[in-house]
Amino acid sequence: MISLAERPFDGPFLLKEWSGCPVPGVYTLLVLDGQQYRPVFVGETPNFLERAFPPSRKGMAGWLALADYQQSLYIAVHPLPGPNDRKALEREMIQTYQPECNEAFPARSTLVH
Repeated sequence: MISLAERPFDGPFLLKEWSGCPVPGVYTLLVLDGQQYRPVFVGETPNFLERAFPPSRKGMAGWLALADYQQSLYIAVHPLPGPNDRKALEREMIQTYQPECNEAFPARSTLVH
């Protein structure tokens, strides 16, 4: 369990080991930066099984360059059913953490515990 935007997220899990589940929610891709996790991408989805990580148009090349996908890219998820609630949390997290792979905020994101 990790706390992001004052909400509990399941994980972080190594992305290569995460199997997902057929529920809607918000997710963040993280890298381990020393002893802390750093969000590099935030997204939302109506079904985690259909969208376990972002497509190329939303920063894939960037986060693959930041992390060795096979060993050090993590995912944390927060199930959230309402599409408006998901979009609002996604925006809040992008504004708060400024993950470098979200096109709106290319700057380095802040560290989280």
